[in-house]
Amino acid sequence: MAKLDPFGGEETFNADPARVFAFLTNIEEMSKTIPDLVSAEKIDDRTLKAVVKPGFTFLRSTMRLTIRMEPDEANRTAVMKVQAEGLGVGMNTESTMRITPDANGARVQWTASVTDMRGLISLAPTSLVRGAAEKTVKDGFDALRKKLET
Repeated sequence: MAKLDPFGGEETFNADPARVFAFLTNIEEMSKTIPDLVSAEKIDDRTLKAVVKPGFTFLRSTMRLTIRMEPDEANRTAVMKVQAEGLGVGMNTESTMRITPDANGARVQWTASVTDMRGLISLAPTSLVRGAAEKTVKDGFDALRKKLET
């Protein structure tokens, strides 16, 4: 079972922290920021089934995602768990996002771990998979910024 070392970062938004948290933990709203989204279906208030078609050279097949969002009761932290399956590949990821006030709005400190890679993706160089994961996260946060700051 292959996995990647955790990685993370920080994003700032010109929006109220409560609004950022509400958007991130609303599974329907959050689905609008998923890069390469083909389709999405809300299962319940915390679970989304989605299909994406990533454009990475090492991963061109359609991926079926199950996304589970687990917010805390203090409205500061949310954990997102993603199970992804595709033709000959599979992976599980877990991301934690902590939302705090910032001088201009909100700060999101995040960490992500690819906890399991199966099939062909486990044969790809970890630097390639990590780069793709970081690009996907960046694209997601850029889409979130557009939704929140317009």
